[in-house]
Amino acid sequence: MRNYNSMKSNVIEKELTIVLNNIIEVAEKENTYSKEISKILLQLFSNSGKKIRPTITLLSSNLWGEPENQNNINIATAVELLHVATLLHDDTVDKAESRRGKQTPSSLWGKEVAVLLGDYIFASSAIFVSKLPATERNGTIGTKFANTIVELSRGELTEFLERGISKINKKTYFDRIYNKTGSLFKTAAFSGALCGKATETQANIMGDFGYNIGMAFQIQDDIIDFASQSIITGKPSIKDLSEGIVTLPSIIFMKDNPSDNSLIDFLNDFPQLSIEKYKKATESILNSDSIKKSKLIVNKFINKALENLKSTPNSKYKNSLIELIQNIHDREK
Repeated sequence: MRNYNSMKSNVIEKELTIVLNNIIEVAEKENTYSKEISKILLQLFSNSGKKIRPTITLLSSNLWGEPENQNNINIATAVELLHVATLLHDDTVDKAESRRGKQTPSSLWGKEVAVLLGDYIFASSAIFVSKLPATERNGTIGTKFANTIVELSRGELTEFLERGISKINKKTYFDRIYNKTGSLFKTAAFSGALCGKATETQANIMGDFGYNIGMAFQIQDDIIDFASQSIITGKPSIKDLSEGIVTLPSIIFMKDNPSDNSLIDFLNDFPQLSIEKYKKATESILNSDSIKKSKLIVNKFINKALENLKSTPNSKYKNSLIELIQNIHDREK
């Protein structure tokens, strides 16, 4: 898969660099109060990912012409900080030892520090949203961000509370992954468009784009969890299922194979982990058509996202979003 960071650099390199500098400044400013907190934040922010969400914000803000102010920069910064905060809480709840090949904050400094760091970064995200001038459009963005924080928390809570439940269907799964993942992608695209020259209708179309990309991204992530080894993903193979989390491949498997009780037997034992039942369940899923059918659903969301972009003007920013879609579709980690 092509490295998306290199692809996007010649389109929004300047804006994205400012966003990254804003994030580093969050850590550096803390140095006047606590050098230890500043050091921890700098170490945390250095473990950077692909920056897909702020990239979507910046690209969306330029689709109808270059923005007249720096609002898109502040919102892109807020989007990335919000994402980092959710990762902190997610890894802490999941008791994850590593992410992207590096130790998680909870494994480095303990779950108490990790949770408090997440709270700190959530609040820092809100500060950047508050920098927007008081206008009706910006008020809409502020409300959208507040709702997104609720949705993100709801998604994580739902995932945790539904562990080991075998009666989850596609609807409950889609609701959960929208809250957990899709909501922030939707906010990134919608808010970015509103920070630019988009009309409210155009911004809503971009919100739909973000929704479809976010859903495709999370389903692809769940497929990768089944199909990849830990050496690729940086985490144990089929980690979700080992924690009782039912994702789309499992849901499709149970629906298509009602006479095969291997997965249900495993989930019924949760939170106890039977290695024998775990192996039997995973082998049954991997030997079925569940992964293939899950990929078809990813394709449906991808195609909807491409359809959303048809009404946007042709530009280098639109081309970058189309390439981003392809990278999300093709990603393996």
